[in-house]
Amino acid sequence: MLAKALKIGDTIGVVGVSNSIEFENKIENFYQAEKFFQSKGFKVKRGNYVFENYFGSAGTKEQKAEDMMRMFQDQEVKAIICLRGDKLAIHLSIY
Repeated sequence: MLAKALKIGDTIGVVGVSNSIEFENKIENFYQAEKFFQSKGFKVKRGNYVFENYFGSAGTKEQKAEDMMRMFQDQEVKAIICLRGDKLAIHLSIY
């Protein structure tokens, strides 16, 4: 089964599931990517903990799982982008 293609005006959810974007100073990259998607006609919905820095992680395991589940449950969100990927994301599988 393939996902439906995004259309102009669709909402893209953004969550942090691994390292914080403050780690290696990636905040400016985040803003650039957000502006890029908006310039292409998409809406961007940030997770509650996108800017969280919990000992180098994008929040606690519970916060990251909460953000991800909110995006899955949100009927407006047509795609989800994870900011960083790493071994820290594996903790979400238990929630």
